[in-house]
Formats: sequence, structure tokens, C-alpha cells
Amino acid sequence: MIQSIFMLPNFDADQLAAINSTVNTVVTAGAGSGKTSVLAARFIRLLRTHDISVDQILTLTFTNKAAAEMHERIHQALQRETDPRLVKESTQFHKAQISTIDSFCAQIARNSSSLFGLAPDFSIDEDALTRLIDELAFDTALTHAQRPGARALTARYGFHGLADGLLARVGSHYLSLAEEIDFPTLLARQYDALLAARPLHCRAFTDAAQTLYADYRERFKTVADNAGPLSRAGTLSELFAAGRFTDIRALLDALTFRKPGGRSSADGEIVKGLIDRLREEQQHLASIVTAYEEEEFIRDLFDLLALFQRELAVRKRMRKLVSFQDVARMAVKALQVNLPLRRYYKRRYRFIMIDEFQDNNHLQKELLSLLAERGDLELPRVPGPSELEPDKLFFVGDEKQSIYGFRGAQVDIFKALKKELKDHGGRALSFRNNYRSRPGLIEFYNRLFAGVMHSPSLPFEAEFEPLSACLPAGKIRPQIRLFYKPVADTDADEEDLSAVEAEALTVASFLRDAVEKEQLMIEDHGAVRPL
Repeated sequence: MIQSIFMLPNFDADQLAAINSTVNTVVTAGAGSGKTSVLAARFIRLLRTHDISVDQILTLTFTNKAAAEMHERIHQALQRETDPRLVKESTQFHKAQISTIDSFCAQIARNSSSLFGLAPDFSIDEDALTRLIDELAFDTALTHAQRPGARALTARYGFHGLADGLLARVGSHYLSLAEEIDFPTLLARQYDALLAARPLHCRAFTDAAQTLYADYRERFKTVADNAGPLSRAGTLSELFAAGRFTDIRALLDALTFRKPGGRSSADGEIVKGLIDRLREEQQHLASIVTAYEEEEFIRDLFDLLALFQRELAVRKRMRKLVSFQDVARMAVKALQVNLPLRRYYKRRYRFIMIDEFQDNNHLQKELLSLLAERGDLELPRVPGPSELEPDKLFFVGDEKQSIYGFRGAQVDIFKALKKELKDHGGRALSFRNNYRSRPGLIEFYNRLFAGVMHSPSLPFEAEFEPLSACLPAGKIRPQIRLFYKPVADTDADEEDLSAVEAEALTVASFLRDAVEKEQLMIEDHGAVRPL
């Protein structure tokens, strides 16, 4: 057992397990759980128990503020050490790599910028890049407005549907200097997928339609009213084979069901289920028909996207402008294809610690997997969980605190990571103690969210874990304030404020009154005073 500050009573059992873990580990830790202190203590523990220096531990988080706090806390912890070697390391702390994951990706991308035809002094400016993409999208849509695909799309969605809805959206979310999209191949795969899926949807549609027609048309009026098209459902595959898309659409459009009403019965529930299945398959088949009917226009739009991609890449390089997403993609691509570069970073960092991982995405996970690849491997792809160093990675996060979905954060990655690492010899830990909030608030949290999060069914939904309060009750009785916006009266005039604006105004007003009118009391070093 490690005999150092890590066994002192100021760390609880869960925290000690994380500090002393010797395998790849994922820690679920909420606000007030002491996770920053644990990361600092683990940093010192790694220095103490391994013959490494401060610059061999890569510490990453999501925001500049969090990185600055992490830097300060680790530095303070290291300065308290009396071991001669650690005292020496404290004098070299300026070499420690403690930064945001975006900053680290930029470092790799700048070292590999020639791979992407980009100058190393590029700028990461989301606003300027958005303006560039919007301008190019507008110019491209205007210049190519008479192309068949452009005409078809603008006829349905307007000019802005082409410029903003297609070109600018694709440019912002999918196009990158890291790797060019092969649009002809992508389209061919899409049509291959449609071809493979078509028989499955035809069979599901036909089976549901024939069951309704054979078993229920005599007993349910809604089935009888659709007897004609139901009886022709068996011809669907033949119509597709003959390319008779107009006839297929007519058949699909002819079905207009109403679910049976009245008293519930076993047969009624079966009919409702069959109608639901039929409607779902109608939508799938209608999408397939549209893809075939408008194939000429779709192919032309994909050609336009390829042209837009080439011009956008030229302008990005000329203006030396990239996004955070560009930087992450370039970093991952550089580590994938440049084996000496990957080898350098793998050897440089013996351990990696990542905070706030719930706000990261699959690209950042791939980056970390490449850095943690086993030393005896140099795979032509991103390594899987079984191909990682068994003790290099230490993740901290809390799916309940994920707030960066607008930047592509995927909380389900954090949840899946726990299972992946645990299945391959790692650990998944949870910090169950809260050192920030009073017992009354923790009790309220446990009672409320036990119901809200009791059975998550989707990958991105947070799982509930009860917390234990470690602070005493204190001198102030905890209060919960519920602010709500009533449902608008549909007969009233248009509201002045949206729901988001009303929420912002309410919270701002509450905070203003709490400060100016001294309406909110807090406990400060044992004394009670206004906020």
C-alpha cells in the first residue's frame, strides 16, 4: 500500500481507490466530490511511484478556466512535498503539459500542418470561419442556381434551403482539411444501402398489410376502408423491380388509417400495432421511392457538394482559418498516418489524465486511444480497448453535467467507455460523497432525481447514483426555489418573451434582488451574512 499523503484521512475510500488505481480507470465524479484534489494527488502519486518527470504526465480538461485551476492545484500539491526528487520536479513544473484538449490537439496539428497543406500559424476562429462558410455557400448557391439539383432543392425549400440548409450546414459540420469526403463513393454506398434495405421494408409492409386484410377487414371499419390498397400490397416488390415508382407512391398514399376506437380489446390492440408498423414502413418506403425518383437531382447535388468542398479547402488554406473540429480531426489523422509522430507522443507521455470527459466526442476519444496504444503496436487504425496500455488512461467525468452538445459532445461515449475499459481489465469508479452542499440539498437531489433518472433507456441519458452529504447541517435551512413559465394562452396576443428569454430574465432578476436587497443569506466561516 502506498504510504504518502494518499493514505491520509482527508481522502475517502472512493477517492483513495482512484488515486491509487494502477489500471485504466474511469471515474464518475460530480461537482463537489473532490475530483480536482484527487487528480492533483494522483499526479503526485504517479511521480512518487514511477521514475518519471512532470512532463511525462499529460493532463487534459475542457475549458481554459479548468486547466488553470488544475495547474494551480497540482503545483500547490507538489510544492508541499519534501521528497528530494519531488522537490526537484517542482522546479521543473513549467514543463508540465496541463491544458485543454483543444490546445493539445492544436499542438499536434501545428506540428503536422504540412500534411494538410496548411501553414503552421493557422488561426482557430469559429466566428470568422462561420462567416467564410456562409459567404461561400451563398456565392456557390447563386452561381450554380440553374443546376438541376439546385433548381429542384430551391423549388422545395427556397434559396436559403440550398445555401444555408445544405451547403453551409455540410461545410460547418462535415467538411475538414483533415480528410476529403469522396462524395461519389459516399452516394454509391447510400444507394447500395437502400438497395439492401428495400426487400426488408417491402416484406415488413406486405406482411402487416396482408395480415390486416386477411384477418381483420370484416371486423374493423378502418381496415375495410383500406381493403383495396391492402389487397395490392403483395405487388410492391414487383413494382420496385419494374421501376414503377409512381404506382408505388399511389399505393402508399392510398392507405389512410384511423386507429380503431371504442372499448379496448385484444384484437383492437393487435390492429393498432399492425397499423403502427404499416405507417412506419410507409415512411421508409416513401423515402426509398423519393431517392429513386430524384436520383438525377441527388447526384447533381452531390457533385455540387464536391465542388463546394474543394473551394472551401482552398479558402481555408488561403486565410489560414480552421475550427476546433478541424483541429481535432487533423490531430487524429496526423497520429494515424504519421507513425514516427505517434511513436514520439506515445513515448513522451507515460500517463494521461482527462477531466470533464463527458464533454468530449468520438474524435477526442480516438486521439486518446492513439496516444495510449500499446508500445509494441503501430496499427493502421485507431486501437481498440484490448490494444491499449493497461495503466495509461485515467478519465474523470459526470454525464449529468454534459453541457457542450452544441459542440458535438457525446455523453454516451463516456458511458460506453466505462464498460469498455472494465471489460478489458480496467476499473469504473464512482465518487458518492459530496463535500460542497448541505444535507438538506443532497436529500432533495436524491429524492428528485431518483425518479427523473430511475430507468435511462437511451445511451445519452444519465444514470442516477445517490449522493452522501459530508458537510454538517449548518446554520441556514436549505431552500429550493421553483421558477416556472405558465403555458401560454393560445387566444392571447403573441408573447413578448420566448421560454429561453423568460428563463434568463427570471434568473437574472433573482440574482439581482438577492444581492441588492440582501434577500439571500449564506454561511461564511461559521457566520451568517447576506450574499
